[in-house]
Amino acid sequence: MIGSKKRAISKFNNIKQRCLNPNSNVYHHYKNKLNITPDQFYAWFMPIDFEGCHVDRINPDGNYEIGNLQLLTPAEHYQKTWKDREAKMKQRAHKYCYVCKEIKEIELFTNSTKSKDGKGYKCKECNRRLSKLCRNKKKSP
Repeated sequence: MIGSKKRAISKFNNIKQRCLNPNSNVYHHYKNKLNITPDQFYAWFMPIDFEGCHVDRINPDGNYEIGNLQLLTPAEHYQKTWKDREAKMKQRAHKYCYVCKEIKEIELFTNSTKSKDGKGYKCKECNRRLSKLCRNKKKSP
């Protein structure tokens, strides 16, 4: 039980550093996410503590609080972290075409398709179509 209390204190201090210390290199991710007292954390953590466990937030956008905490093995934590990152990458892997008004995969855009007037992005298809229209207008008398 003494080792468990030491680990509980250590785990809580690490969480506190991430959430409350502006000098921490990850503070910008965890700022103001601590919503639990040390005593609440120890009461939750100590009965389920195991060597090498990781404290994880079930909802990564939520706070450190009793309903949103779980203990994971290092392998489980690694797997969950990568699933969360993959989901965020998929969300960012799309752009909105202001011409056809559709959300499309980022591969359907080129670097040069951002509009000069700041409206947004044109997909390759709309970019080709508009270029073709412009060429046809120049050819007509």
